[in-house]
Amino acid sequence: EHLRDRLAADDEGRSYLQVIMDSSSRAATILSRILRSVHPQTSVSASLALTDACERVCEEIAVLTSGSVDLQTRIACEGGPMIQESELFQVVANLVSNAIAATGNNGHVEILLNRTADGSYELSVTDDGPGIPEADLARIQTPFFTTKPAGEGTGLGLSIVHDIVHAWGAKLRVTSGPEIGTVFTIILRDEALPATSAA
Repeated sequence: EHLRDRLAADDEGRSYLQVIMDSSSRAATILSRILRSVHPQTSVSASLALTDACERVCEEIAVLTSGSVDLQTRIACEGGPMIQESELFQVVANLVSNAIAATGNNGHVEILLNRTADGSYELSVTDDGPGIPEADLARIQTPFFTTKPAGEGTGLGLSIVHDIVHAWGAKLRVTSGPEIGTVFTIILRDEALPATSAA
C-alpha cells in the first residue's frame, strides 16, 4: 500500500500493485475459510430475524449483480428464526454467483423466501440454466470440486454453503435438470439458529 501510494495516479506500476493487493486479499479470504473449517471460531456478526436479514442481503446482492443477470427477489413471509446476517450473505451470495455462472450472465435468477404449511421457512435460489449433470450432483458440495472451467472456480462455494446450513441444523435440497434449471432450497426451523465458524 505504501509503495502504491508513492506512485502517481497514472503510473502503470500503480495498477499492477493494486492487482497484487486484490489477488492477495482473495487468497487470504479463501485460506481463512479453510482454516476456520479446521479450527472453529465464534461468529460475532449481528443477528436478525430471517426475513429482515434476507431483505438486507437481497438488497446488497441486487446492487452487486446489477447488469449481469435478471435477478428477482420475493419475501413472502415475516419473522423467522434469528440468524447471522453475514452467514446468510455467504450462503445466498454463493448460490447466486453459481446461478449467474450457470445462466451465462444472461438468464433469470430468483431468490424466494416463504413459509410452508408445517411452519418451516424455505429459502430458495432458482436459475433457468441447463441444470447440473446427474453425475455431478453427488459431488457438488465436496470441497474443491467445481464444474467451472479451469481457473474460474475454487470449488469452495457450495462447500461453505453446506457447512453453514449444516451448522444451522437446517436442510439443503437440490433439484436440477435440463427442463427446470437448478433450485437450491434451504429448509429452516422456526427457532434460533447457532452461529457457525464459516462467517
